[in-house]
Amino acid sequence: MENKRKISTRMRITVMYLVAILLIILVPLIFISFGSGIVQKLGKKIPIKEGTFDPETGGLILDKSER
Repeated sequence: MENKRKISTRMRITVMYLVAILLIILVPLIFISFGSGIVQKLGKKIPIKEGTFDPETGGLILDKSER
């Protein structure tokens, strides 16, 4: 009985590793293949300020004027 439990635990771990590897590989491939544009849509809605980091004050020195 103890041996069956070890085998089933090892099988479950193996299956979970395989699922994780497949997800890591398949998710980016799906986004590339469908060309969903989700990143571009979200990027347009997020206000991003372009500039450089000022280490003295911890602020942002803007390179371009704000829109």
